[in-house]
Amino acid sequence: EDVKSKKKTTVTDAFIVKMFNSETGDVKKINFNFQLPVFRKLYLEADNVNGNVVVAGLYTDLNGEEAQGYFFQTFNLEKDEVTNSNFMKFTPELIFEVTGKDTSKNVSGFYSFEIYDMVLRYDGGAILIAESRFDTQENLQVPSFTPTIGPSFRTISISYYNDVMALSVLPDGSLDWGKVLKKKQISEDDDGFFSSYCLSITPEKLNFIYNEEIYHKTNVSQYVMDKKGQFSRQYLFNAGDKNVLLVPRLGKQISSNEVLIPSYKRNYLSFVKVTY
Repeated sequence: EDVKSKKKTTVTDAFIVKMFNSETGDVKKINFNFQLPVFRKLYLEADNVNGNVVVAGLYTDLNGEEAQGYFFQTFNLEKDEVTNSNFMKFTPELIFEVTGKDTSKNVSGFYSFEIYDMVLRYDGGAILIAESRFDTQENLQVPSFTPTIGPSFRTISISYYNDVMALSVLPDGSLDWGKVLKKKQISEDDDGFFSSYCLSITPEKLNFIYNEEIYHKTNVSQYVMDKKGQFSRQYLFNAGDKNVLLVPRLGKQISSNEVLIPSYKRNYLSFVKVTY
């Protein structure tokens, strides 16, 4: 009757970032300082406004079970050097908002969050967007109509796509603000196909569109967040009324105020366009 821990060791030995010069054909290594182990993956983005290459992610300890905080580093192309490097531990307030537990209860980080989006700020900082995702398996008893055979069991995979965490980072890597957008999406045997969110960026807002439940009559809602971290949740429409079932994670922003999200219901593909 052992229950496997959801926590898995995810320490990565090393990340190497190389830059290719198209004019000379040279390839050089950028010496980012990964002083602590990277948790799961590295997120890299080109900041063309400020002439930087930005790397960010979550870091962990030597055990590799939980993300202890985030890191943020910038490489300036003109100066040809790393100009900012900062590793910031999650604040007790942020940990409490996600888990409902304070740090005195031996809660020091998160095991299910991973960065999936990064929105660059004009001042050289960025907004790091992480989502809580994990999978479990359960064995369900299937009744048998033949008493001599006895019951059989079927294994189902359950996918959880929960809260979204937004961390706004200043150019030096320190935290400007951190917010948690609450949601809880649970589905079976679909790898979370209809879960997660679709991010769209308008001039003044970030919009996170998602299915409230993984159900053919679910409400489709969105979180709307401004540059100060203030946010509100808004109802958009009922999927059953529109005869759609959105796949938010496959949505794409197609203009400054339009986002296109595919729908897949009863083997029919359609598209939903949201205009701001």
